[in-house]
Amino acid sequence: MLKTLKFRLLASCLTVVFFSLGLAAWLADGRLEKESLARLEAALSAQAVLIESRLPADGFGAAGPRALPPLAAELGRRLDERVTFIDMRGRVLADSGLPGGAPAGMDNHAARPEVAAALAGSQGRALRRSDTLEGEMFYFARPALEKGRQTGIIRLAVPLAGVERQLAAIRRSVAEAAAVSAVLAVLLGLWLIHFLSSPFGGIIRASKRFAAGDLEYRAEVPASGELRLLAETLNSMAEDLARKMGELSAGKREVEAVLENMSEALVLTDGRGVIKAMNPAAERLAGLKPGAAAGRRMLDVFGGTGFEEAALEALVSGRPASRDSAPAAGRPAELKVNAAPVLEGGKVKGCVLVAHDVSELKKVERLRKDFVANVSHELKTPLTAIKGSVETLLGGAVDDREHRGEFLESVLRQASRLEALVDDLLRLSSLESAAVRLELSGLPLRGLAEEVHRSLLPAFKGKRISFENRVSPSLQVRADRKGLEQALSNLLDNAFKFTPDGGSVTLSASEETGRVRVTVADTGPGIPADSLPRVFERFYRVDKARSRELGGTGLGLSIVKHAVELHGGSVGVESEEGRGSAFWFTLPA
Repeated sequence: MLKTLKFRLLASCLTVVFFSLGLAAWLADGRLEKESLARLEAALSAQAVLIESRLPADGFGAAGPRALPPLAAELGRRLDERVTFIDMRGRVLADSGLPGGAPAGMDNHAARPEVAAALAGSQGRALRRSDTLEGEMFYFARPALEKGRQTGIIRLAVPLAGVERQLAAIRRSVAEAAAVSAVLAVLLGLWLIHFLSSPFGGIIRASKRFAAGDLEYRAEVPASGELRLLAETLNSMAEDLARKMGELSAGKREVEAVLENMSEALVLTDGRGVIKAMNPAAERLAGLKPGAAAGRRMLDVFGGTGFEEAALEALVSGRPASRDSAPAAGRPAELKVNAAPVLEGGKVKGCVLVAHDVSELKKVERLRKDFVANVSHELKTPLTAIKGSVETLLGGAVDDREHRGEFLESVLRQASRLEALVDDLLRLSSLESAAVRLELSGLPLRGLAEEVHRSLLPAFKGKRISFENRVSPSLQVRADRKGLEQALSNLLDNAFKFTPDGGSVTLSASEETGRVRVTVADTGPGIPADSLPRVFERFYRVDKARSRELGGTGLGLSIVKHAVELHGGSVGVESEEGRGSAFWFTLPA
């Protein structure tokens, strides 16, 4: 309460009011006292003139001791004042304050201030205590003249008690007026302070609402004056803050959305390498719950991943750093960690680390290298055979009618192998291209399978293998005709190639929820368990020598996989060594 603006304003106003009233009362009291004494002096001066006219001849001469005491006693009774007659040597000739007015044994008064002034020829006055009357007295002395010559002194004295009573009455009146003025001043001050400070209350309430975050609130705007400008400024400030806070919140939400949906792991540390924050991808990489890594060191959270080495180099050098990490137990991903220092005033205050999962890139790079190596190897074998046959023919075998046919057949066979390899590579490249467009339509699966089987019969006319088509005549699939023919052709071709004489190949299909599962089963040698995950890779062969002997390029199953996946389906294989294989794929019904 004592520290509020209202109290301070009221205290200031009352201090000014009371000080002004006190000063005015003090000045008025002094002036009243002076004016009262001046009026008293004027009255006594007039009385002294009248007394002078009553003096007998030679009153201050030889007849003075007899004539003056009765006169002094009489005048004292009439005037209710003390009347004293003093000669020019300061001796008291008569005094109404004594019995009969006779000055029995009174001291010489020449040294009294008022008497000394009168002896000098002027009027004199003094305030002092009278030992004779035992009280404060006002003394007035005036020269007594006879024919223009000063013969003595007339001194009048009145008690100050009456004057003090008058002054006390006046002082009471002044005090009462001052008290009433003070009360009115207090009431008026309270009203004025309430009137003037009420806008401050609204501004204070608005400031508290703004400080509490309620930036939609607006302060009441006074009609005019500086407070109106202050309220308008506060409202404008709140509006600007609300807009900026909205922009900051939107920016924060955007950043949070970006960080939460980043596939890359992001970590922020302080200058000592202690983790301050990380995004969900980093928490998943570290296997931690949200917020569990804050305050922990990099080595404890990301040991052996390259995070701590990159962070240390960035913090020490003040320059960006990069580290690679190989797959480890429990963390198969290969990471590339980039660290950038956070600088403030030229000093390193922390660092930001971003980890990219480069496993797929590494895998693609390995596949590219394997592909190049496999293509080179697949191309080199027929080219070497063709080159050898041509060199032999050029060396003279062209004239050997008995053997040159064998060399020419070898050249034709290897050229056909090269042609098949190039055709499969082009077909695979087309399937992998984003530009390929499927022409989907409803196709009868049984009839299409019969067409594919008939197209393969010339190639396997020497083999005694039975073929059974168990697909329902009414079953249809939604697919691209060329793509489906290619998938069926490659699967049936493989089945006939690897099934020995006396074996069988079976084509079946079953309907599932919204899909059709097509299976090509054979009674061939089967596939080892360790090779099952890789049979759909390009150029992968379970039995490389036999595959090449049968004319395979190693791309058939890869083509099947890409063709089916373009339709939104999937592929798989089930097999045991010595018990045949069953390759399957799914398509939309």
